[in-house]
Amino acid sequence: MGSQGMEFVNALVQKFKLEDQKQVALVSRGFIVAVSQSFRTNPPRIVCNDNGVHVKNRVRICTDVFEKLRGDHGWSVRRIIDNLPKALQSELDGKPFEPVRDRMWAGEKGQAEMMPDGFLDNDERE
Repeated sequence: MGSQGMEFVNALVQKFKLEDQKQVALVSRGFIVAVSQSFRTNPPRIVCNDNGVHVKNRVRICTDVFEKLRGDHGWSVRRIIDNLPKALQSELDGKPFEPVRDRMWAGEKGQAEMMPDGFLDNDERE
């Protein structure tokens, strides 16, 4: 991994307080998958010689979404990563991503989480 890749991983660990290497790998892979898929489904409208600009923009969007879902909504890392491609696509289409507000979630790989009672009530006050 290049120095930029390591800087990105270190920033993820610090910013999102990831607990272990499995979470770091999950988030890194989730960002890569979301960004890669977005180029197939939503290619850049403005062509430039530096595709890095488009990648950085999409990674920034993923980072913003991750931060919102982790901090504001208290979602687990797995739940965020499962929703990241849809969130990125929504943001690229110019529509803010609206997370599902269900208290219960079941992921593709059998993970599940239940938000505490009153969680959505507190969230609604913002």
